[in-house]
Amino acid sequence: MKNNWVKRVTSVAMATAMIFATCTAMPAQAKGFTFRGSHEPTFLKEENRLSKKNVATIKEMVAGLSENKYKAIRVDDYVSVYNVDSQETFFLYPVYCDGTMRFAAHVSEAGDVSVTDNLEALVAIGWVDAADVILYVDDGVYYAESKDGTTKLSDEHYVIHDDKYSFDGLTYEEKLDVMDDNGAEFETFGTKMNKFGVEKSFNNNDTTDGWWDWWWDDPGQNQGQTVTKKCGITNFLLQGNYGLCWACTVGTITNFMTGRNLTGKNVADMMGIGYDDGATIDQIRTALGCYGLSFSVYNNKLPFSQIKNNVNADKPFGICLSTYNAGHAITGYGYSYNTANTSSNASTNLVYAWDSNGYQISFAQNASRINTSGYSFSWYGSVY
Repeated sequence: MKNNWVKRVTSVAMATAMIFATCTAMPAQAKGFTFRGSHEPTFLKEENRLSKKNVATIKEMVAGLSENKYKAIRVDDYVSVYNVDSQETFFLYPVYCDGTMRFAAHVSEAGDVSVTDNLEALVAIGWVDAADVILYVDDGVYYAESKDGTTKLSDEHYVIHDDKYSFDGLTYEEKLDVMDDNGAEFETFGTKMNKFGVEKSFNNNDTTDGWWDWWWDDPGQNQGQTVTKKCGITNFLLQGNYGLCWACTVGTITNFMTGRNLTGKNVADMMGIGYDDGATIDQIRTALGCYGLSFSVYNNKLPFSQIKNNVNADKPFGICLSTYNAGHAITGYGYSYNTANTSSNASTNLVYAWDSNGYQISFAQNASRINTSGYSFSWYGSVY
């Protein structure tokens, strides 16, 4: 496996300190995957108080990603996944559009939500046929484990360097003990799940999305209209099996704004940077400048007002992410907001982005973490 590297230079130690991050290509996704199985696996789960408000946010993200082309969007029941490297739990929800699973929603315990059309992990989980299964991610790989054994499900290709925590060599009970010690009480729920990927039939007017609809109180829905705006990018670059996420961000932006036809390799060659060496946030800005584009660096997540300014001016922007010893660079190209809440920090202020591993993602601009591919990233810098 090739490693992808993105370098982060902090404002405190710009000249001496770099935090490297992995962002290697993912396998092809199974978009709109359907199958008709007979098994109904049972997963151990942790309680998650996902409210109707969160479901509404997921639906708004899906509507924006899918350009409102589906008549019915339904958020189904979740599975709990334990991330060994961060020692945190996240919740993975299948999202069905017109009866077919087409998106996955990642929700952190803190309530941060992101939606992606990367279905690989959910499709793999849907084929598990066992009882009392625990799901976890260890060094970028999804696993399902029952008392009968462990099955590798899906490799997200995010490699953790200097890996501090691992489940290697632990028994099923020992893993549960570790999870329990870190507050992940997976023994709380042993719920039989619906078969992921199966085409479903439901009434378009059916507002019930999962067991939480009758279990938790409804905090109410937004009454305003959703406004969505995107740059009209058609040439989204793929990084392949290289560490070119930064270069594909530069190339995607440059191709859209100048009419060029660059690849990620073209950008890396121009900068004299190896395909797996990565680049700092300042090098990303420099690369854009080499193609005649004027960009600035902001050492934080981009304010929503600036996101709107960029997108309204047809100027995509770079988003730099990091977590532990892994990280990523993606391309922001759109936004949406609800007219009932125009606050600059509203949870309904959404960002649309392209991941050069081959999928679209949406998340709230004010989210403390961006949850995707089994990881919880922080948005530490922007090129705009």
